[in-house]
Amino acid sequence: MSVISNELDEDNQNNFKAEQYNKNEDFRDTLKEVILKKYTKASIGKVYEAFGKGILLVGIYSPFDSASKLVKSEVALLKELEKYEHRFKEIFFYNQKHQFYRFCP
Repeated sequence: MSVISNELDEDNQNNFKAEQYNKNEDFRDTLKEVILKKYTKASIGKVYEAFGKGILLVGIYSPFDSASKLVKSEVALLKELEKYEHRFKEIFFYNQKHQFYRFCP
């Protein structure tokens, strides 16, 4: 009986890991969309033209990722942002405790 339950437990763990991975990827896709919208938003473009580069603050409220981890792991997002006009001199991610982590210069 314990062999069967161990196999079931292993299957459940693998399913949980796959679901968690999908949620992480979904969250990262959403994060990318939010930041790219800020880069391309017309009203932010007008502020940029009038006042120059600003600072973008992005709240990270996810049980699947943390602001400090995302700052280090989102290299692909940084490369994507290089394609756009640099409207922000700095981007910070922050968490529920309002701890700020610098994402890019």
